[in-house]
Amino acid sequence: MRLAGLVGPTYRSLSRTADPAECVNWYVETLQDDNAKAPAVLYPCPGFTEVYDLTPGPIRAMYTSYDGREFAISGFNLYELTSGTPVVRATVAVDSNPATICGNGAAGGQLFITSGDLGYCYDLNSNTISTELASGAAMGAYLTNVFIALNSDLSTIRISDIDDGTTWDPTQFAQRSLASDPWVSMVVNNSELWLIGSQTSEVWTNQGLFPFPFAPIPGAFLNTGTPAPFSAAVANGVLAWVSQNTQGDGMIVRANGYAAERLSTHPVEHAIQGYTDLTDAIAWSYQENGHSFWVCSFESGGRTWVWDDVTGLWHERGYWNPATSAFEAIRVGNHYLATDGMHMVGDRITGQVYEMDSTIATEVDGAGIRRVRQFRGLDDEQNYVFYPWLQIEMQAGVGIVTGQGSDPQAMLQMSQDNGFSWGPERWTDIGKIGEYACRAIWRRMGRARNAVFKVVVSDPVYPVALIQAICHPERGTS
Repeated sequence: MRLAGLVGPTYRSLSRTADPAECVNWYVETLQDDNAKAPAVLYPCPGFTEVYDLTPGPIRAMYTSYDGREFAISGFNLYELTSGTPVVRATVAVDSNPATICGNGAAGGQLFITSGDLGYCYDLNSNTISTELASGAAMGAYLTNVFIALNSDLSTIRISDIDDGTTWDPTQFAQRSLASDPWVSMVVNNSELWLIGSQTSEVWTNQGLFPFPFAPIPGAFLNTGTPAPFSAAVANGVLAWVSQNTQGDGMIVRANGYAAERLSTHPVEHAIQGYTDLTDAIAWSYQENGHSFWVCSFESGGRTWVWDDVTGLWHERGYWNPATSAFEAIRVGNHYLATDGMHMVGDRITGQVYEMDSTIATEVDGAGIRRVRQFRGLDDEQNYVFYPWLQIEMQAGVGIVTGQGSDPQAMLQMSQDNGFSWGPERWTDIGKIGEYACRAIWRRMGRARNAVFKVVVSDPVYPVALIQAICHPERGTS
C-alpha cells in the first residue's frame, strides 16, 4: 500500500505529535495526468555553480538594463558583467542594507542606483556615474518615465525629471499623510507604487496632478505594514511581504486587490515569530519549470521559506553547514537576474555570482545539496503497526561517473515517538548510472504506534525525485 505522506509540503505543527512534516530542498509538483504513478512528486530545488567572483562582496544588487547589459553591486563596487572579466564601473557608498538598481530604458539610457542611503545616476552611454541625492535614498524605483526615491527617515518620496535621473527638483516630493507610521518599503507592481509602512500601507499612481503627479488611490489603504523593508517582492504578478501591524508581526501576506491576504500557514508563522529579528528578512522571486517561487531568507533566524504560487504550498531551502551539522538560510540573497535562459544569483556573504538551475545538484561550496523529507507513517487508532519493509520509489540510476555520487545513496531513519527521537541511520543504494531498476528498500523497520520517517539524500546527483512510499504493514493488537 502507499503511504500518503511522502509527497507534501513543510507543515511542522506547534505539536509535532499532530504533524511533523518537513520538506527541505525539495518542492511539490502536481502531476496533471490521471495515469501517473502518483498524484504528485517531490522534485529537487536548484543548485549553484560559480560564474563570477566579484571581490570584495557581498553581492548587494543585480540588474539587466534594457539593452541586455548586466550589472551587479558587490560591496562598494559597481560591476558590469561582461562576457570576459567583469569591469568595475564605479564605487558607491555602503551600509548594511541591500542596494537597488532600476533603469529608464532607451528613452533615458540611465540607471538609478541607491546604496548607503545615497542616490546615483549611471549613464549607460558614457559609462559615468554621478551622485544626485546625498541622502534620503533608501530605495529606488522607476514608474511612468520618472525615477522615484524613498526617504524612509522622513517618510517621503521624490521624483526625477522625465527620463532624466540627473535632475531632481527639490519641490517634487510627497510626504506621507494618511497614517503616522513611516514608509519603510517601496515596490512597483502593475504600474502602481506600493508604499509599505511599518504598520500600514497605501498604493499610489501617477494621476497627472499638478504640481506633484503622484497621489494615493482612493480606498487603497491597508492596515498592515512590515518590519522587513526588503521582504516585499513580486512573484507571478503577486506582491508578498512579511507583515506587521498593531496586533503583531511574523505573518506572510500577499496583495489581493488592495487588501492584504494571509499567505503563510500556522507552522510558517510559528517558526517566523520565534526568530529574534525580522528586520533582516530579504525576499526575491523567480520562475522555473512552470513554478513561480517567492523566496524569503531570515538571516537572524537562519531559515529560508519558499512559497510556490502554482501549488500554493510552502517548503524550506537551506545551506547545510558541515561545521555545525545544521541548516542555515541559503547563501543567495535578493540579488537575482535572468539572462539568456540562465538564472543568476548573488551570494549574501561573499562576492560570488552563481548560475542557479534545477539540473545543478551542488551547493555554493561545491558540496552535494542535502535534501530532507520527513513524513508520518500509518496511524491505526494507536495500535502498533509493524513495518516489515519500506520502499521509497524515486528516480533511480542517476549516479555520476566518478567521485561522490558515482554510487548514490539514500538514508532512512525511523522515529517511534512522533519525531522526538530517532533510530539509527540506514543507508541504501539508489542506482549507479543506468541502474534504472534499482529499488530503495529498507527491511525489518520494526513497529511503532506513532511512526515518523526521515529520508535524506545528499549526493550531487540529478534528478532526485521522490514519487511514492510503499509498504505492507501489519497490524498489532495493542
